Amino acid sequence: MKFNCILAFLFLSNASAVGNERTVCESVAEDLYEGQAVLIDTDSSGFAGGPTQGDVSIGILTPAGDSSFPSIKAICTLTSANPSDSPPFCTLETTLADGKIMATGTPPELVVMGGTGAYYRASGMMTTAEDFQEANGFISFNARIDFCLPVNEAPNPDQNQNQNQNQNQNQNPKPKPKPKPESCEDEQNWSTLHKGDTKNCKWIGKNPEKHCAKIKNASTGCRKTCKTCLVEQD
Repeated sequence: MKFNCILAFLFLSNASAVGNERTVCESVAEDLYEGQAVLIDTDSSGFAGGPTQGDVSIGILTPAGDSSFPSIKAICTLTSANPSDSPPFCTLETTLADGKIMATGTPPELVVMGGTGAYYRASGMMTTAEDFQEANGFISFNARIDFCLPVNEAPNPDQNQNQNQNQNQNQNPKPKPKPKPESCEDEQNWSTLHKGDTKNCKWIGKNPEKHCAKIKNASTGCRKTCKTCLVEQD
């Protein structure tokens, strides 16, 4: 009852919040789930004396009766050889017709960590029986899920949205910034060897049409003389 009141408060406060985003809270009704489970002996100690700390139980359960949805995959690790001393730590994946809900924690209260499909960004609590009834590979327990979903007056965000945005950005790349204009002056210390003699920009200027084209690095060292300065354009 306390948890249901909290959910109602969250629904009312978020629905009236300023902005487009609001929160809708729903539940998967309590039901009895049954199925087969396998106990894995992680330390090879055998089961003669019963399960030991660290052993793992893996089970697939469906509602008692003919229904196949929701189904639950349950993976539980024993934190104590005697579950009454310390309950197991479990991860439960509940599969519904339109997605999955992930919950993790120790029974009887597990935290909803999110989901897939219609339950992307889900949060809330999964409540189970305190003890999972298990005998001869058969397991059963009652479970209920109360969850909330933030929505923007539309279906939950497409998980491929970011990928599509990146593809669009690659197809329409941003234009490269214009290069900044260089200082339109000759480098005072620039020189080069020509036929064994050292030549500078003053010598380049005696025949710029010839020297700027043929003398290596003259066009960059003698920008003013060779008229190779970058000009800022609109």
